[in-house]
Amino acid sequence: MSRHNFGQGVADFIVAPADGIWMVAPDVQVTFWSAQVDGTQYTDLLDATGNSINYVTSDAYGALPRFSGPDEVFGMWADAGGGRRAWLYAHSGGKGAPGDPGAHWYFGTSNPADAGLSPVAGDIYVTTDTGDLYAYDGTTWILRTNIRGPQGATGGVATVNGQTGAVSLTAADIGAFAASGGTYPSPLRLDGPASTYRILGIQSSGTDRWQIQVDGITESGAQAGSNFRLNARRDDGTDGGIALWASRATQQVATGTTSPLGTAGLTSQAGIATKDTATDPAAASGGIQLYSKGGRAYVREAAGPIVPIATPGTWLPQDYGLAGWAYDLHAGSRTPGDAPGQAQRLYLIGVPLRAPKTVSQIAIHVMGYDKPNSTTTNFRFGIYDAAFALKAQSNGDQRLQLPEVHSVGGQMAKLTLSAPVSLAAGMYYVALLVKTSAVTATPYLAATNWGTSTTTSGAVAVSTSGVHRWLQSTSTALTALPASGTLTAASFTEATTCYWAAIV
Repeated sequence: MSRHNFGQGVADFIVAPADGIWMVAPDVQVTFWSAQVDGTQYTDLLDATGNSINYVTSDAYGALPRFSGPDEVFGMWADAGGGRRAWLYAHSGGKGAPGDPGAHWYFGTSNPADAGLSPVAGDIYVTTDTGDLYAYDGTTWILRTNIRGPQGATGGVATVNGQTGAVSLTAADIGAFAASGGTYPSPLRLDGPASTYRILGIQSSGTDRWQIQVDGITESGAQAGSNFRLNARRDDGTDGGIALWASRATQQVATGTTSPLGTAGLTSQAGIATKDTATDPAAASGGIQLYSKGGRAYVREAAGPIVPIATPGTWLPQDYGLAGWAYDLHAGSRTPGDAPGQAQRLYLIGVPLRAPKTVSQIAIHVMGYDKPNSTTTNFRFGIYDAAFALKAQSNGDQRLQLPEVHSVGGQMAKLTLSAPVSLAAGMYYVALLVKTSAVTATPYLAATNWGTSTTTSGAVAVSTSGVHRWLQSTSTALTALPASGTLTAASFTEATTCYWAAIV
């Protein structure tokens, strides 16, 4: 076992940028590693005097001093703290003495003795016109053998594909594809053993971009196996995933997946979109036509009627300029509303967001607000996701955003968050936190207080996504919206007052 020396070479300097110019970096600690990224640090180092060290410091001129690495380590990755490591070789032991010349093969048409060569013992010389092979024994060229074989019979092509004489063949003459272009008779077949992938690739400059495939699923009878695939390829030619799949047995088609849903003729792993059309399609017997016009979904029935997908007469959040709401603003909503019955209790209102959106406002419906005489002293709001992570909020008291309301039926109030937030489609909670100095506070639109009567609709169970319609915190001493990670389902009970809220 032996150590090898490193450092103090002509290129062994540490540099760092200064005012846009790369300068040598003095007094920098340099550590050494087994890999360019991560790896194990080498700490068994020796300085020039033999003292044990685990790092090296550059001198006043930025140069690495001479040091010894671990046993039998010929190179290491140096890390000066700049985010990238550099490879450092050990110093070699110097240049050795030249070895003996090796044997050579020479070719020519003259006698090797007349070729003006400087041969060494073991060299070979072949005369290309006669095939004689000579070997040099250190003093003389000696004829050893002749490597030319007997003269063969005169060749020729009698006929190829009906052509005789000087035949010039095309790809079609021998049933081959042309290197480029060409027309081929139908049917064009790609054959291969069952239970193997059969692939036709489409390339860009020699790298696959698409592959038309038949898969290797076993042909076990009843048309099973050998299903159709269209696969995308990445920039480096590796598999980019399934784009289109079709079953040979059922003729079901799927996009983005090889698992059709039930007996559906078409399955998509992602959403299926239909772009707006300016005119309704003509009626056609034998089925329905699904289409979009003006951003709304419609069905044209075989008999001719055009039916909107939404129930006729149904109001949607978009009709009010909202992205999602807790429930429909309708005449059955409770009036004159209800005020948060417990000051400093956090109320959460579940709101489904059906499409991604950058949100800067939420909305509530204020049934009445007398600003000069209100006992409300603090009002905060925000948005939590289904896991109670705080996505956005108002910073500080937001009473000034509440409108003065004295009209019958109240007024929708759109309240601005402190900063916009990009939300993915999903289930969210609009959060309200009110502090008041008296029982009479600002009333908000609310559905029936379900706990007061057996004849009114009650709160519903948790949704399939784990979100409740209404929740209220068990704590009644909150002064600000709790941060992410501080709330759990155990922090709440199901609310008995069903407030209305929306995401704008």
